[in-house]
Amino acid sequence: ESMPMLKVVRCSPSMNFMAGIIIKDRGQHFQENGSGLKLRLAPSIEKKLNPYIRKEVVLGIRPEHIYDAARAQDASIKAKVKAKLEVVEPMGNELFLYFTTAGGNQCVARVIAAEEPNPGKTMEFVFDTSKAHFFDVNTEKVIV
Repeated sequence: ESMPMLKVVRCSPSMNFMAGIIIKDRGQHFQENGSGLKLRLAPSIEKKLNPYIRKEVVLGIRPEHIYDAARAQDASIKAKVKAKLEVVEPMGNELFLYFTTAGGNQCVARVIAAEEPNPGKTMEFVFDTSKAHFFDVNTEKVIV
């Protein structure tokens, strides 16, 4: 019997994690390992991440801080990710949307259940990097 690839977590899904590096390119970005995916970082966290330019870090972001780009209020956030929706889990007035990034990181977004998208559809997600956490790969300590 094959095990399902995706574990469906009841109650609130935990934080999403991605390994990558901090790069400077007209502002700071987090670049995911294994893909060209770049997330523009919020100016409010840049100072704390300055010592980590070109160094490896782990980005952690909660499902409620990943939005459906079509419904995101703040369109100025440039941290967008295009991904194929794999699983849609209705949870009353919310939906848990499961997707995998280009670098192979499995993520879940927790969004308001406006309309239910179909699995297999390519969607654009916005990562609110002002609410992201960053961890030092070597010490595992929180940077931001």
